[in-house]
Amino acid sequence: MNQETKSVTFGGDGHPNENELLLAIERELPPEGIAQIEAHLGECWSCRARSEEMQRGILAFVEYREHLYLPSLEGPPTGFRSFPMQLQNVIAEIQPPSAGTRLRQALSKLWALPASIRWASAVAVITSVLLFWTQVLFNPTVVSAQELLTRAIAAQNPSSSVGGGFRRKVVRQRLQIRSGMRTVVRDFQWTAGKGTPATHWEIQRGIQEWNSPMTAEGFMEWRNSLAVKNDTVKRSWEILSLTTAAETGPVKRASIVVRALDFHPLEQHILFADDQALDFLELGFEVSDEVGSPVPQSPEDRSLTPAGGDTKVSPANLDETELHVRYILFTHNLDLGEDLHISRVAKQVTLSGTMSSKERAEAIRASLAGVEDVQVRITSPDAASVWPSMPRSAAKGVQVTSNPALGEELLTKVFPSPEDRTNFVDRCLMASDTALSHAWALKRLAERYNGADQRRLTPDSAEKLREMLRTHLEELGQANADVDPLLRFLPGSQGKSLPAPADLQSGIISLFHQVQEQDSLVAKIVAGRPAGGEDLPAAAEDLRFSHRAIKALVGSLRDFLEAP
Repeated sequence: MNQETKSVTFGGDGHPNENELLLAIERELPPEGIAQIEAHLGECWSCRARSEEMQRGILAFVEYREHLYLPSLEGPPTGFRSFPMQLQNVIAEIQPPSAGTRLRQALSKLWALPASIRWASAVAVITSVLLFWTQVLFNPTVVSAQELLTRAIAAQNPSSSVGGGFRRKVVRQRLQIRSGMRTVVRDFQWTAGKGTPATHWEIQRGIQEWNSPMTAEGFMEWRNSLAVKNDTVKRSWEILSLTTAAETGPVKRASIVVRALDFHPLEQHILFADDQALDFLELGFEVSDEVGSPVPQSPEDRSLTPAGGDTKVSPANLDETELHVRYILFTHNLDLGEDLHISRVAKQVTLSGTMSSKERAEAIRASLAGVEDVQVRITSPDAASVWPSMPRSAAKGVQVTSNPALGEELLTKVFPSPEDRTNFVDRCLMASDTALSHAWALKRLAERYNGADQRRLTPDSAEKLREMLRTHLEELGQANADVDPLLRFLPGSQGKSLPAPADLQSGIISLFHQVQEQDSLVAKIVAGRPAGGEDLPAAAEDLRFSHRAIKALVGSLRDFLEAP
């Protein structure tokens, strides 16, 4: 051990450098130097952490040598201790050493070096191995920005041709859109093989007004519009990401994340020029046959078609089967809050969509098990891709300091306790959400069953349809009444109401739009949605109008249902 070194001299910042810490660990400093550093380590957490990190590195190296490397070497045979050395000398004379031999020789030379050099060399070797492993073996060359977007567009818009024929396909996408603490879920649909709708990005669109799907086509349209741009493509294991920065325009920077396996887009992030940010996460993606599209026949199918062109008609009454499916979902409370699609494919009623949870998906499968001529094609969300759940108030935008609620000052006066205020806001949002869920259910039924469709139903099925409509109306009316406490605190007058609807179907559509408007106004007043230039009195007046219109429409629609 060499202790013929000069005394320790701390740097200008009052701390020893790494070389002095290493010499102290190896006991290659004079006793007074070691004592000086140990005294400093007792007072300085930063240097103590650095010293312990060095010791852990030395320990890892020694344990590897003692427990892994040395035991892997074969011992010399008894009585022939010099034989391995002699054999190595002979081999060295006739051929260069193998890679393993060179590695062992390098390790032997490394171990013979002084401690400080040995430590630095070990760190350099380990770093080089890690860089080679991660950057060379498992991070191949990434594609260009243009190729990434082109392949991503193809992944989202598959061809409609099937087996030499043609079958129109529909693409359905469910998105989670976030802006700060505000989160909404949007559903989009377009025809496969055609351009996706509403791809243009506009800076004035906020989270509530955004109506464009997350598509590579929209990203490419924006990127191609830039005169000057800076693209960065990165790969992290099975994920590829493209980030494009613009010098001018409404969008400052945008990025899209795709799967490296098939280039399917998973995420998208947009930063606008006013520093507003929108983050998109795909929750569900489905490509299915469009209802009523021509289906190509195989040669075997064509041989069964009569010469006159008439095809066999299924003996099953699909009108009754479809109504039966809807009624089962209704009786099990599975028709609310889910994006379900009921269609007819290949003489069957098909139920498709992505459920909000695995448990609800299993409940639907169980409730429809054994029903003839029904095909269930629902999926549950992938746990790895779904955004973590959050409280209802957070999903509506509560606690967004950059966009305070219009009624925040008033609610603070009425409810001085933050807990009471939060509970009241949650009750308002819950009532508004419940009303909107029943309005969606009514809208789906009204759009599906007009007068002619209802007349094709048997009397029993027609009564079941009326039962579903009545129940959803009652639940919607109760949820609307639960919004009354909010109106008691808001300014405004009674004003006018909507005229009575002409028929049941148009009345339900009008009711849906009023409930949707009320839901937006409740969120704006109590949960911090962007005001959009409105003040509290104006928003309160709009809310009162929608609330009264909902109450009046519910009463009118009840009368329609009670009429013969």
